[in-house]
Amino acid sequence: MTAEQLNYLLVLEEEQNLSRAAARLYITQPTLTAYINRLEKSLGVPLFDRHHSPVKPTVYGRRYIEKMKELVYAEVQLNDSIRNAHQNRRQITIGIGYAHSEIMTPDLVAELVLRHPDIDISIHEGQEQNLIGMLSRGELDIFLGHTELENLHTYHDILWEESSVLLVPAAFLAGTEYEGLRSSGKKPICLDPAILRDKTAILPSSYQGSYLSIMSALSPSKIIPPRTIVTRNLVAGARMASKGLGYSYGNHKLVSLLRPAEQKKLVYCTLPYMKPTRNVYFSYSKDNPNKDLLDEVVAILREQE
Repeated sequence: MTAEQLNYLLVLEEEQNLSRAAARLYITQPTLTAYINRLEKSLGVPLFDRHHSPVKPTVYGRRYIEKMKELVYAEVQLNDSIRNAHQNRRQITIGIGYAHSEIMTPDLVAELVLRHPDIDISIHEGQEQNLIGMLSRGELDIFLGHTELENLHTYHDILWEESSVLLVPAAFLAGTEYEGLRSSGKKPICLDPAILRDKTAILPSSYQGSYLSIMSALSPSKIIPPRTIVTRNLVAGARMASKGLGYSYGNHKLVSLLRPAEQKKLVYCTLPYMKPTRNVYFSYSKDNPNKDLLDEVVAILREQE
């Protein structure tokens, strides 16, 4: 199995829907279905329960996917290590969430390339729970995210504190006492929860750390959104909020990625009992031979903050 074929299974496992998985893979649904059919026929067992919605892996499917992840990634790593050793090149593999990648990696990679012209850099964007598994299997050099990984084999620490706000369309505040008030990422407006109780919430996937953060903000205020829009990409969520489709979760760095016209349509808000910040951590194996390079990555990121 190739890494591309394994990705078919991983995306279907994440999306839990054949149509969405095929769209994300840029293939047709019949192509994806035919591939799954051929694979299941060759194995003689069903890998996915496709008779119900959402589509989920069977017991055999979960076992097969986890083992194939180990085998395919091990092959990729072996090929890369042999190639790099032959060329006397250094390589670093970074695991990071989708939104953080857009915010953090461009400047990080630019600085690393400037300091180390011969370095190879691989960025793995994904859900934190999947990235943590990759780190534990030695498939990542460093993990950057909201999950704290404190164990005997991993060195971890806080990279920085990140502001946490609700990005509320200005139109939602029209006709209220908050209309026209100015706000910022560091000084958000504390809203009466009643303002949002009948409004759509744009939520991250339940697999993402951001999901727990926004739900812990809404729950104390007894906000149960009447409708939700779910997206793994927080930048896309902020853009949808700027169109008045709902309120989303984020911070000022994320908003800076939007167009100026989109930024003007959003108001930084908070709720009673909502935590103003959350930690971003870095984690890497204590046995990693690239420790000096990983410490440099951390230092670069902290300087950019």
